[in-house]
Formats: sequence, C-alpha cells, structure tokens
Amino acid sequence: MELIKVMEKWPDFDKFDAINTEAFPDDERLPSVEFLDIVSRFGCRTYAACDKDETVGFAAIAH
Repeated sequence: MELIKVMEKWPDFDKFDAINTEAFPDDERLPSVEFLDIVSRFGCRTYAACDKDETVGFAAIAH
C-alpha cells in the first residue's frame, strides 16, 4: 500500500471524490474541494491510500 498526497489537480481526484461521497452521509459530508481547502488551512495534508492501481481510502494528517 502507498500513500499519495492529494491535491485538487491530482490525476485521480475523481477517485478521492467518489470515496468521500461514499464514506460520508450527505448531512456530514463536505465537498471534496472544500475539504482539501479547510485541511490545508489548518496545516494538514490529505493522502490517498492506494493499493496497486486502486484508491482504497484517504486520511487527513496534521504535521
């Protein structure tokens, strides 16, 4: 498994967006672009967990 830094211009951003949509109910979910913006403003980074060619999850990590 590999962690890849997620940015709005990441080539697989649609996969990140799909996981975000599936993982959180509508009333608890932020749009993916807004999520990344908020996370970066707090000095965190977002990483996608990738297993071979499949994106399987993501995490926001404070540095």
